[in-house]
Amino acid sequence: MIRFKFSTYVRLQTMKNPMEPHGQANGTKDTPRWGEHPVPFRQAFPTFNDGGIGAGIDLTISLITRNSVDLILRCLDSIYKQKGLNLQVLLVDNGSTDQTAKLVRQRFPRVAVTRNKSNLLFTKAHNQNLKKARGRYFLVVNDDTLIPKNTLPKIVRFMDTHPQVGIAGCLQKKPDGQIEMTGTDYPTPLVEFFDSTLAGKLLLKLFPLPKVSRLLKNYRYTGWDRRSSRTIGAVSGAFFMGRSDLLKTIGLFDENLWLYFEELDYCARAKARGWSTYHVANVAIIHLHTQTIIKLPAFFRYRIAEHDTLAYYKKYFGDFWHWFLWLAYRPNWLLWKLRPD
Repeated sequence: MIRFKFSTYVRLQTMKNPMEPHGQANGTKDTPRWGEHPVPFRQAFPTFNDGGIGAGIDLTISLITRNSVDLILRCLDSIYKQKGLNLQVLLVDNGSTDQTAKLVRQRFPRVAVTRNKSNLLFTKAHNQNLKKARGRYFLVVNDDTLIPKNTLPKIVRFMDTHPQVGIAGCLQKKPDGQIEMTGTDYPTPLVEFFDSTLAGKLLLKLFPLPKVSRLLKNYRYTGWDRRSSRTIGAVSGAFFMGRSDLLKTIGLFDENLWLYFEELDYCARAKARGWSTYHVANVAIIHLHTQTIIKLPAFFRYRIAEHDTLAYYKKYFGDFWHWFLWLAYRPNWLLWKLRPD
């Protein structure tokens, strides 16, 4: 079994040039051991200008929307019902063809709106906002969420009193009150294979493997009551709060991950710098799940998901596992290709 480790991340601090591969800074050969979670040293992340952080702003909220004017107006209405915080609210209109930008500016003139000519998906659009972040903390939140009163002051107070926490998420509920099983540990290629590919699922069904079942349960935190707070691997990108210090030290989202895995990647990079990620259970939002992404064609959604999956595992585990998973995903690809929209 491959285990997710961060020991190789420590080398990042000692290398003369962190963009060089392992060992090149001191002239030695230093290849990560099999099973480690290597750092992609050749990966450059978008930079952040911290020119105005801390200028009286408590929280920067980053939103993106596309042809979802009703959702974004409801979301913004819930945000501006929060009391006791100085907010900076940034919105990217991701190529909408309706009146989203116009209506937002009319109803919420304090919102800074950026209009894109096309849909830049998740990471690029949020990075547009985060480059302008001036709050002590930043919050990436979906437009298909509703934030109850006093939610944001609570989680800001939590971050203020827990300086070791770099990233925080919260309890997420569906409109009917059902709790979403958000938050996971870090996945490995074997977790991905058995959890998500048709080939892996079939193999596990034909040959039940107790060790694999335990591996999947540990990854999903099976048995954990989300109504209790704890340190976890990664929180959901639907409500993703971080310290602005992270933007300065580890950069913005990795734009090679278009829509998925960006939260896992960012939490991994934060952990490498010594920050923990925490699920705050006494803070809750309502998530109208998939209301935004479901508007994209089904096979297009699949192609994005597969791209991000393969990009993530190539980044952290190398070419072998990238191509292993590429082959394993061919039955999934065919099924989605034949699926009607």
